[in-house]
Order: sequence, then C-alpha cells, then structure tokens
Amino acid sequence: MTTGIGMDGSCTGAFHDVRTKRDVNAVVYRLNSALDGITVESQGNVTHEELVAALPVDQPRIVLYELAYATSDGTRRNELVMVSWVPEACDPAAARAYAQARSVLRTAFDGPGSSLLALTPQDMEHGRLVAQVE
Repeated sequence: MTTGIGMDGSCTGAFHDVRTKRDVNAVVYRLNSALDGITVESQGNVTHEELVAALPVDQPRIVLYELAYATSDGTRRNELVMVSWVPEACDPAAARAYAQARSVLRTAFDGPGSSLLALTPQDMEHGRLVAQVE
C-alpha cells in the first residue's frame, strides 16, 4: 500500500546526522500543510527538556531521538528511538497522516530500535521513555 507521503532530501541527511555525529541527538520531522510531504523542522544537540519544550501542544510531530540513560546496574546506554508525538488536541486527519508518515520514515531508515507513541507531555518524560525501551 502506498501512502502518497513523500520525503524531502533533508530527511535522510538528518537521520544520518543522528547516527554518526556527536553534535546531533534529535531530529523533529513535520508534514507540510498539504499533509503529503515530510521535512525536517529542526535538528540539534538538545537536552531532553529542550526537546519536549519544542514540541507543539496541538500538532503532531515525529521525533528521532538518541535517548541516553543508565540501566539499573549503572551501565550507560543510548537507544535510537522514533517517537510519534500526537497530542490529544490535534486534528484527527493530521494524526492519521502522521501515522502514515511514521511508517514511511521507519521503512526508509534502518536503525530506530524502538517506536514509541506520546499523547501527553507526561508520556514524553525521560523516565517513561526509558521504561519503554528497557
């Protein structure tokens, strides 16, 4: 099944930046206004709090994030996760389009270990994300 959603060239480059560069740990993807094209909204080396604060309260986004955490035995780990940010206040049509966009990105990118869903800011809390990947 084809989704009709495409990606611009910046999407793949941003994915590779997260995978290979130490100065990029997060990429936020968005759909264009016609909901048929994925583009990079932002990328950089941000704290978890900065990442959460950058997400709109009423619009979905897809976040590729190098989640850093310590296991229960103290071992430091990094897990590349893809988080679908779908706030409860967003338009249902946009939510459906972002679900399709996430599928397009997961197919195009080899590597995000976990695919997570966040509906509220509490779902984006560091501890909750870590609990889902452990």
